[in-house]
Amino acid sequence: MTVQQNARPGVDAGHTTRRAWPVGAGRPAGRAGGPEVVCLCGSMRFLAQMLRVAAEETTAGVIVLAPFAVIAPADQDGEVKARLDALHRHKIDRADRVVVVSDASGYFGESTRGEIAYARAAGIPVTFRHLLLETGS
Repeated sequence: MTVQQNARPGVDAGHTTRRAWPVGAGRPAGRAGGPEVVCLCGSMRFLAQMLRVAAEETTAGVIVLAPFAVIAPADQDGEVKARLDALHRHKIDRADRVVVVSDASGYFGESTRGEIAYARAAGIPVTFRHLLLETGS
């Protein structure tokens, strides 16, 4: 693993950091030449599945963008939901690919269908992950 000095004077001068990826390693490359960026989409009812996929992708050297705000069912048509939807589309714009996360049922709702259509229209590849999580008894 390569050790590099940080070059931000006054911020962390003199500290060393270990890079997660050695220079020239076979990590996924994103459009901008850095690490690949993935945006997770799906119903917030599958937050546990999204967190698992985020951990897997992050461990593989991928930058993960995902939704984290849960909107109450009564507020699904409100201004906050509209702003969060627009923000998530900006995340999709920055992604090299989109991963739609669901449980074993494969369910995704209207918002997620819109995000899938948005990504595909922009030429961003879309894949699907359906996870069945074990529950403790």
